[in-house]
This record gives sequence, C-alpha cells and structure tokens, in this order.
Amino acid sequence: MNSIHIFLLLSAFFLLLGLYKTFEKAGEKGWKAFVPVYNFLVWLKIIKKPWWWIFLILIPTVGFYMLAIMIVLLSNCFGKRNFISQVFAFAAYFIWIPYLGFSNDVKFTGVPPEEKNKHWLKDWGEAGLFAIIAATLIRTFSFEAFVIPSSSMEGTLLVGDYLFVSKMSYGAKIPAIPLTIPFTHNTLPISETAVSYLDWIELPYMRLPGFGSVERNDIVVFNFPEGDTVWKGNRNTTYYQVVRDAAYQNNIPEAMVRQQMIDEDMLIVHPIDKEDNYVKRCVAIAGDKLEIKKHVLYINGKVAISPQNLQFGYFVKVSNLISFEKARLKYNIEQEPGESTAAINQMGFDHLIQCSEANLKKIAPYCDSVFINEDAVGQFDQRLNVFPNHSFFKWNKDNFGPIVIPKKGMTVKLSIDSLPLWERVIRVYEGNTLETKGNQFIINGKPATTYTFKQDYYWLMGDNRHNSLDSRFWGYVPADHVVGKPVFVWMSKGVESGFRPERIMTFVSKEGLSKSYLWWVFSGIILITGFNYFRSRKLKRDIPVATKTKK
Repeated sequence: MNSIHIFLLLSAFFLLLGLYKTFEKAGEKGWKAFVPVYNFLVWLKIIKKPWWWIFLILIPTVGFYMLAIMIVLLSNCFGKRNFISQVFAFAAYFIWIPYLGFSNDVKFTGVPPEEKNKHWLKDWGEAGLFAIIAATLIRTFSFEAFVIPSSSMEGTLLVGDYLFVSKMSYGAKIPAIPLTIPFTHNTLPISETAVSYLDWIELPYMRLPGFGSVERNDIVVFNFPEGDTVWKGNRNTTYYQVVRDAAYQNNIPEAMVRQQMIDEDMLIVHPIDKEDNYVKRCVAIAGDKLEIKKHVLYINGKVAISPQNLQFGYFVKVSNLISFEKARLKYNIEQEPGESTAAINQMGFDHLIQCSEANLKKIAPYCDSVFINEDAVGQFDQRLNVFPNHSFFKWNKDNFGPIVIPKKGMTVKLSIDSLPLWERVIRVYEGNTLETKGNQFIINGKPATTYTFKQDYYWLMGDNRHNSLDSRFWGYVPADHVVGKPVFVWMSKGVESGFRPERIMTFVSKEGLSKSYLWWVFSGIILITGFNYFRSRKLKRDIPVATKTKK
C-alpha cells in the first residue's frame, strides 16, 4: 500500500465520520452513514434529490462528478452557499464535511429555496457540470467520436474520416480509471506526454452485455496492446521496438537499453483503458489457425475472405510524372512519403504506391512497369520487428505462421521453442509470473508444463496490408482490450483531397461504407426550416390585430 492509497482511505474515513454528525444534525440516525449504498440514499433524501441518482453515483468517472455535486448541495443545507465555501467543500471534502458535522456554530437549515438572483457564473457552472455528466455517460456507454489517424485501413477507412464508435456492439467496458479529465483519453490536449488521469484508483476489468461478440472481418476499435509502455521520444513507435532497435544497433542486451530508458525517465506507463485507440479488421478469432503465404491470408487452411478494397504496396516506374500524379490523386492512391524516395530510387523504381487491385488496373496505364512489394519466404529482419520478435521465427509481413489464436480454456504445451508465442500473454495480458530454469517453467511459483488461457484473443490486420502496424508485428489482441465497432462516418476531410462529400454521413459495415446520406440530411434540414418559416408567418397572419376605440 503506497501513500496515495493511505490518503484515499483516510479521506474516506473522515468523510464518513463527517457524514455521521451531519446526518444527526439533519434528523437521521448517524449510524446510517457507515452502511454502504444506503448512506448515499439517506444523503440524497437530506438534499432532496431523486433516489435514482444512486445509479449515477455508482458509475466510475460519472460517480466522481456526482459526489462533488452532492458535497456542494450538502454544504448548502448548512447555510454555506457562497462561492468560496463551495470551492472548499469540493477541494477539501474530508475536512469540510467533518467541520459541518462537528462545529457547534454550524446549524442545519435544510435545502435552500430556489435562488432568484443567482450569479451567472454559478448558473453556467451548474449547467456545464450536468452537461459534462451527460456527455460522459454517452461517451462511456454508447457512442464515442474517433478520427482515423493513419493509413493502415486505407481503402476502407481513410485518414481524416471522423467516426462514431459503438460501445454497445460488444458491450461497454466499465472505466477502470475513474479519475480522468473529461473528454480526454490519455494525454492533455496541450501535451503529448502529460497524462490526463490519475491512476490512484484502478478497478478490475468489467464489461456490460453487448449486442454480440467480435466476428471475423469485423472492423474493431481496440486499446493498442503494446501501448502499455510509451517512449516519450516518439509515441508512434512502440517502446518495445525502440528497445529491440537500440539493442541491435549497439549490440547490447535489451535489458541494458530498458534500464537506460528508465534511468532517463523516458517512459510513460498506461493502464489498459488508457492505451492508445487503434482501428483494424479482425481477420481471425479465438481458436483459429492463421497463416500468410506470399501475401495471401489463410484461416483454418482456407483462403480468407478479402475486404472489397484490400490494398498492397507496389513499386512503379514512371516516365510521364504529370499524368501519373493526376491519375494518383483522381483515384485517391496513397504514395510513400518523400523521405523514402531516395531509397526507392536506389532500388531502380520511381515510386512506391499503396492501392487495391481495382485501382491498380486504373493506374497501370500511366506506369511503365509495376512490381508488388513482397517479402520473400525466409526474408528476415535482424531487428526482430515481426511477432513473436524472436530469431527462431523467421517470419515477415508476407510469409507468416502458421499460428493458433489463443482461446479461453485452450491449453498449450510449453517448450523453449514455443514460449515466445505465449510469453507476453502469460506475463502481461493474464498477469502471471513466469520464470525459466533450463527447460523448466515456473508459473506463479509452481512448476508447469502446460498453460490454459483465461480469455479470448483476436488477430487484427489493416486493409492496407503493406502499410499497417498490426498483429503481424505485435501479436494478439486480448478480449479486454476491445473497445467497440465503427458504425458511422459523420465527417471526412483529406489532406490532399479536402472534404469528401461522398464519405460524409455514411454507415460502416464489414463490406465498407454505405452510400452517403449527406444530401438527404441537407434536404431534410431545408424542408423543416422552410415548413417552420411558413408556419410561423401563417400564425402571425391568423392572430387578430387589436384596435383602439375612442371613449
């Protein structure tokens, strides 16, 4: 138990002690303050608020705001209604509530009548607080706004697509970190490294029932599994790959690199709920056997169903650059950034593009030659950037596996050769201790030859297969990392193309986007506005004009 936990326990104790005396002053039995849940019902009765507020109080994050409101309202019942008193009540409740209860000078006056000349700041503050509570409830349990930050799902979801993600599809997760600044995820808007939450309280994983479970080919939003530790130097590169790269480049053990980063305070550690949100397509579910041969994906021995706009990378040689660029922009084909051009030219090509088979046929007439950017069988990166990030597994992005996706209740035999496939699952995702002594494995202090998984896992990949940081590089996605499903694109704006009206107001499904309903929405707004305008004019004409009569 650290100092934060001691502080929280003491503050809770002094709050309950204060409630004991305030309850007595309000005409209730003091012992009721020490009965969990019931004490909140009595508190609500004293401040004359509806009993069903108890449900809001019990919701993590929302409950924090509700508790602040109840403390201020209780202070009002003892005549402490000025702004300074309310700020102190909120900031130092563990001192203020005992003061209200034990001070002989403070009397219970009851709920004050509605203020007639309420200060505008107080009025707006109360309205704003309830708006925050309402928005937090929606954001936590139903829908959350999300923007596509990278091109890994290019072809289906584009950079600059603004989505609504349904938390109800797979069941909303109960927030594990309740002390969070509203409308932030893991960092403050003004900084990429300053966290926007306090991890003093961390609740166990809980999820509400959903409309279904993750299925093959679902597009899924999830907490990035390797996002539990972030390198401050570059949030877009995983800490684990930074360690592997540094160890390879400097020919030193990974443990030495980790210790150096810890010593230099270069790391941020996030709980699961606060890991960055990613969006990919689920290509394999728990229990599936997955393999990739020459960039073709196989699930359970059969060629997997490909998304409509599945993309791969292609090297091209071009003689008429102007015509090529016009065609590339016309068909919205992604090109490798300028900093990679020199390396591409050294290989004898002019450009590296990412496009679907359909778009490849459209742009091919503008190219002199086209070659797929495919890794050969056995091609191996010494930086160990492909899962399971071990020299024994010489896999790459186009030739991978076979591998079985862990399933809850599934048991695997442990060996030195297979351990890299399961080690992170056992240690990190399922919270066990794991030691190896020669060929022997010690799990939670006991010898083990097998391991049984405690939850389901998924394999997620981007539709832009040659430009996607996905499960091929960092492995399985645990069930407790799943956030929701994208269901609606309400805005779309590209860096080069600007607004994309054909994508605005579209629904998201496994197959891609529906047709746009933007013009239907505009037409509806115009019709409603016009109807209200002419209706108000008609009502004005129908009102009889009063005339003055002479006496």
